This record gives sequence, C-alpha cells and structure tokens, in this order.
Amino acid sequence: MPTVDPADADGPSPLETRSPDLQQQQQHQQQQQKQQKKQQKKQQKKQQKKQQKEQQQKKQQQKRQQQKEQQQKEQQQKRQQQKEQQQKKQQQKKQQQKKQKQQKKQMQMKGQGQMQGQQQLHWIGLGLRVREETAATAAAAAGGGAAGAAATGGTAAAKCSSMGQQQHQEQQHRQPSLDSVGATEK
Repeated sequence: MPTVDPADADGPSPLETRSPDLQQQQQHQQQQQKQQKKQQKKQQKKQQKKQQKEQQQKKQQQKRQQQKEQQQKEQQQKRQQQKEQQQKKQQQKKQQQKKQKQQKKQMQMKGQGQMQGQQQLHWIGLGLRVREETAATAAAAAGGGAAGAAATGGTAAAKCSSMGQQQHQEQQHRQPSLDSVGATEK
C-alpha cells in the first residue's frame, strides 16, 4: 500500500480547498468588472446620447427663440415703419391743407384788394369826372362870356361900319351937287 502523508490523512489543506473558490471569485470579479465596464460604457453612451439630445433640443429651442425674436423684431420694425409712414402722410396732408388754406386766404385778400382797388379807381374816376364836368362848366361859362363879348363887339363893329358907309354915301350924294354947281357957274 502506498504511504499516506500524515498531512493528507486529515484531508486537503485549507489552501487547496480555497484555491477553487478564489479562482471562481476572481472570475466572478472579472465578470462583474466586465459587466460594470459594459454598463458604464452603456451608461456613458446613454449619457452622451442624452446630452446630444439635450444639445439638439437646446439648439432647436435657441433657433426657435431666435426666429421668434427675429419675427417679432421684423413685425415691430414693420409696425414702426407703417406708423412713421402714416404720421408722415398725416403731416403732409396737414401741411397741404394749411397751404391750401393760406392760398385761399391770400386769394380772398387779393380779391378784396382788387375790389378795393376797383372801388378806389371808381371813386377816382368819379372825382375826375366831377372835375371834368366842373372844368367844362367853368369853361362853358367863361366861353359864354367871351362869346357874348365877341358878339357885342361884332355888333358895335357892324354899327360902325354901317355908319361909315352911310357917311360915304352922303359924301357921294353931296359931290355931284357941288360939281353941278360948278358947272352952272361956268
């Protein structure tokens, strides 16, 4: 019979009995570590995906916000431009109405001035006519006196002429008688 080692007689040594357990534990630990690593990788990937998704959402939200702000800005600018254009049109309309009123007032004043000028001319014309009539009346009066004087003078001249003719005729009547007297004397 083979000899048995007294150590073996009691059974396997504790190291020998633990070695399989240790191996299993190590394997188990390694597997756990592998699984943990896988899970970590999965978790990291998941986290990365989540972060990417969040970033995309954030970008989209920012983009939407920018678009919204841009639209609001454009609408506000459009409203502002429309408001300014309306104000400008209203101001131009007011200025045009004011200008038309001023022109109308000027035309009325000009018309009144023309009427006043015409009235003044009328009064001046009346004054000139009155003066002309007065001058004509005075001239007529003066002319009548001169005509009267001329007529009187003419009458006197006519009388003088007739008297002269009568004297001459008388002398002619007397001359033959004197001649006849001379002849009788001869």
